[in-house]
Amino acid sequence: MDKAVIYPCPDCQSIQTWRNGRSKKGKQVFLCKECGRSFIWPPGTSRKSKDLDVNCPGCNTKELYRQGISKRNGRQVYQCRHCGKCFTWPSSERVPAKTKKLITGLLQEGLRVKVISRLTSVSVSTIYKLNKNL
Repeated sequence: MDKAVIYPCPDCQSIQTWRNGRSKKGKQVFLCKECGRSFIWPPGTSRKSKDLDVNCPGCNTKELYRQGISKRNGRQVYQCRHCGKCFTWPSSERVPAKTKKLITGLLQEGLRVKVISRLTSVSVSTIYKLNKNL
């Protein structure tokens, strides 16, 4: 026999809660019978852009609104209300900063680009672009 699990309301701490369907992402939604609040358990699993520590990379403001989901990587796209710049968060770098630092060091040591490409699993054209930006 399974034990009943009680999910208290995050607002009024009442234990009179009922299952109330599922969210768009498939998580269980609960309804508090006392205050009428609908919530997902555990609290904090649904994140709003106001709650996130996201700043615009263009003007460094926090006044953003959601602009949809990126087709390329499935991440949330935000648009700045001030400068209009669109960006994903967390930002997706194709080559991590550690690997860029390693490639830069190897280029300064005088290794050939094809050897660096084999060592780091980064394409030759990307290495040339990194070398061009130095």
